[in-house]
Amino acid sequence: MLRMPTNVPTYLVRIEPAGWEFEARADTPVMQAAREAGYLLPSSCRNGTCRTCMCKMTAGQVRYTVEWPGITFDESDDGLILPCVAVAEAPLVLHSPHARLKSEVDALLAEARARSKRF
Repeated sequence: MLRMPTNVPTYLVRIEPAGWEFEARADTPVMQAAREAGYLLPSSCRNGTCRTCMCKMTAGQVRYTVEWPGITFDESDDGLILPCVAVAEAPLVLHSPHARLKSEVDALLAEARARSKRF
């Protein structure tokens, strides 16, 4: 069994405008922590190149897990981050209006699968 270090700090992350909150470990990408907490941020590549997940960080500080994330200096200066490859270094507030509850998306997928079996 894989054991997670227990001395890793965790930070509160809030997703606006929904107001959802979850804890993110300082060694876990924000997107992964959100998913584990039941929230889905827009995503595609999950390696910092496609920019699908780009969102505005209105409070906090992150560090990237890759050397060259697909974000410009100007975008970074404007508070934009890539949560797929960013880990929290402080409590965060993210503006991600397209974030969804995982349970709602799962329910929609189950309904679509059930409909498709009828045909």
